[in-house]
Amino acid sequence: MNVNKGKAIVRLVIAAIVAVVSITVFIGILSTYNIAFKHYSGDPTYVIKDVTLSEDVQSITLNWYIGGIEVIPSEGTEIRIVEKAYVNMDYNKSFNESNNNGELTIQSRNKAFFSIFNWTMNPSFLQVYLPVGKSLDYVHLNAISGTYDFNQLITNSFEVNLTSGKLNLDAITSYALDLTIISGDVDISNSLFDSVDITMTSGDLNYDNFTDRFVADMISGKMTLRFPNRPSALDLQVTSGSATVNIITSDAFSVALDKTSGSFSSNLDSQDDIYHYLSGGPQYSIDMIAGSVNFRVYGE
Repeated sequence: MNVNKGKAIVRLVIAAIVAVVSITVFIGILSTYNIAFKHYSGDPTYVIKDVTLSEDVQSITLNWYIGGIEVIPSEGTEIRIVEKAYVNMDYNKSFNESNNNGELTIQSRNKAFFSIFNWTMNPSFLQVYLPVGKSLDYVHLNAISGTYDFNQLITNSFEVNLTSGKLNLDAITSYALDLTIISGDVDISNSLFDSVDITMTSGDLNYDNFTDRFVADMISGKMTLRFPNRPSALDLQVTSGSATVNIITSDAFSVALDKTSGSFSSNLDSQDDIYHYLSGGPQYSIDMIAGSVNFRVYGE
């Protein structure tokens, strides 16, 4: 057995352990809260809390359990935070906000409550109205479940940890995006990033954005990537699952492929394990243990 194959087997075992641990953690979270999710339709009508902040905010951390968060661009100079629900919840379960020298933290307090047979949780939904053009130092989102929509956000750094649910990012401008997904559906489009790091245990990722540097590690799931430009760096590691990569460019680049198993297809010229588009340019890296990768380039 050669060294590369030995490393691949070790990595596959580690990836399998990570997947099992991640799923176990998710189940553990549900078991800890013993959560039984209720299902509702339509828009929530009960306003649980409504706060307008007059003090300066330079960064935002959002910690949410279930329901969702919507960040909405708005006119004016102040930030407004509204929590809604489908039922008239106790005010003591409404979010808690704190502003420490411009670092705003919004913490959900909507935890499970006891009924005769189990613990249940009613989802609550946060609306954060940000002034149009407001620039932030960083935004951190830690979410267990629900739907999370961010629109027209400007920040130097955007970090997301998603256990499950849906994440939609549209028209985001950020130097860095750091995304960790255990499971869920993620859609990122119409945005501009300098540097992107994605770790995905499972789920479905659709990504269509101008990007300079892109690094992704996918244990399982489905990843669809479209770059309207030629990234200066691209590193893709696939343990299992499927990935589609489309690059729209007339500029040269190459791809170095390290494949243990699985299938790789492209419309690039190849020599040994190096795939070329024109001559010169940056060299990308694709490391596959299994799964499938479909790589395509389209001239502008």
